[in-house]
Amino acid sequence: MPEHWTPSERGENSTRSVPLKFCRKAILGLSHGEILNTDADVSFMLQYNGDIRIATRSLSIDKFGWLVKNKKILVNIQEYSGFQKTGSSWVGSFDNSDLDEIIEVIYQEKSCNAQLSASQVKLIQSDIVRTEVKPKERIDLPIENQQSFIPKNEGETDKERRLRIAKAKAKCTTHDTVF
Repeated sequence: MPEHWTPSERGENSTRSVPLKFCRKAILGLSHGEILNTDADVSFMLQYNGDIRIATRSLSIDKFGWLVKNKKILVNIQEYSGFQKTGSSWVGSFDNSDLDEIIEVIYQEKSCNAQLSASQVKLIQSDIVRTEVKPKERIDLPIENQQSFIPKNEGETDKERRLRIAKAKAKCTTHDTVF
């Protein structure tokens, strides 16, 4: 790297925290053997046969009993007796067609986020964008009722008052933030 090079804060190598419920495409888009980590210390890995492997960070039943003993998840785990102890982790595999159900159960239990690279965020961006937009409610008041809400300045004509109101409304709408 050049002498004065510094990595950018939001460069291609940075990660972003995204709610797990939006990460289906990111998990299915993993390269074989690549791991997607969550802040609930649960990780997903796409296996070479197309199945998805789920693993915990430790063998603690106190910390991961919610996962390894969860009946909604256990019915999808392919190993004979559910999650297996492998090294210092609980590990289980499931068919990728069961991914939505697994994600839903984990997200309902822990409301966790996954750490995604910039390219993974681009992959799922259409899922993250809010699709439910509530229309603004418009209330039209008769002119006589509007006069009681907005006082007329001394010496001001009705035309000047309406212009002042229109400018105030325009100023308010340009500063509103839409989330």
